[in-house]
Amino acid sequence: MAALVAKAMPMARVEAQLASLRDLCTQVPEAEVTSDTPKLLSRFEAAVLSGKKACPMPSKPLAFTVKLKLELEQGEFTATLGVEMPPSFPDGGTDPLIVVLRDAGGAFGEDAIARFQDDFESYLTACIGYDCLVDAMRYVQDNIADVVSATDFAGHDGGGGGGNGGGDVGGGGSGGGGGGPVAAVLSYNHLLKGKEHKKEKEMVSAAKGAYVGYVVYGTPGLVVLCDASDEDVAGYLSTCRDIGKRGEEVYRGAIQDSGAAEGRRGLDEMELGGVKQLVGGDEATYRQILGLPPL
Repeated sequence: MAALVAKAMPMARVEAQLASLRDLCTQVPEAEVTSDTPKLLSRFEAAVLSGKKACPMPSKPLAFTVKLKLELEQGEFTATLGVEMPPSFPDGGTDPLIVVLRDAGGAFGEDAIARFQDDFESYLTACIGYDCLVDAMRYVQDNIADVVSATDFAGHDGGGGGGNGGGDVGGGGSGGGGGGPVAAVLSYNHLLKGKEHKKEKEMVSAAKGAYVGYVVYGTPGLVVLCDASDEDVAGYLSTCRDIGKRGEEVYRGAIQDSGAAEGRRGLDEMELGGVKQLVGGDEATYRQILGLPPL
């Protein structure tokens, strides 16, 4: 009997792939990420927002290019890596995460790259799970110097800069909210709704009487603090860390708030689409907040 071919990709796996990509952008700030499959990336994002339980199985994997800054004894270089997430990632299976070192920014030649890639692929075969993508980038940073020291250095002046910042999604960006009140958007790996999720409940309770804004449940989870000072933001992030939920500021700028926040204290629940409305529908700012690379 012929083997059955899966016709759908579980939504939990789609969400995990997107979350893994966001973690790469936020946890490895030296990495500039650009999507090689923007249509598939958009389809995954739309599927998550739709609330469906599964997504049609893609004909090709989610793929992107990573420019990774490297600081070596010989100078600063930019390695270029191609990444593919097979449909089974991050649940393991027969198809591991694919990461290929395409170029080392002139630090060393093709033979050295090939030797490094052999060892790298052995590492990737045993690298399974949600954190594999971030761990793979750190493997490159930690081990590529061994290849450089074992080869003739090319004397490059440092291939450093690496693009126009298209993959920068880190904290404190400002963008297209317009001339409304200033707000800070805080991102958490996930925020789950329900009485059984005590940490999230404590986060919302901590905001009552002290802050004004919104909470967005999901992956990632977001908190919007309206008219919050630097001290307010730092204080709330510290409170959340004490609770056990580590967050970071990913946007600070004007928002288009209808005034619902006026005259009250605490966090109102908001759907993810509402965040895009707050920033005036600006796609680049919205993707920055979600920790996604630009299309």
